Amino acid sequence: MAQEKLSIDFRGKSATMLILVAEFVDNGHFVAFSPSLNLSAYGSSKQEAAKMLFEDVVTDYFDNLFKLNEAEISAELATHGWKRGKFIRKRFTNSPHVDSKGILQNFNLPMETKVTHHMMDEEITTAA
Repeated sequence: MAQEKLSIDFRGKSATMLILVAEFVDNGHFVAFSPSLNLSAYGSSKQEAAKMLFEDVVTDYFDNLFKLNEAEISAELATHGWKRGKFIRKRFTNSPHVDSKGILQNFNLPMETKVTHHMMDEEITTAA
């Protein structure tokens, strides 16, 4: 599986990312979950859940993240496993949270829950 990537423009307060999104059904709701940001959203369809994840939840997360200084942003991302580039400091990488059998790691789901996952490429620009 491809490595997750995050590129942050600290001055322009925007981020471009390639992250893993896991999708599953829980109590009749479709759930879209980003393990590398520990964010989730739900909807009545996969598309609605993914749309809510990126248009609402991830955008809100980055709006709040960009209120922090650069060092605090790096520290926050590190709590989710992101590693900052040594030479290009605005780039971060993270390893996917799926094992070689395709099982989502560090997330407590019943064994019978069918989880699909794919990489999503998104650009987030804050309102600030």
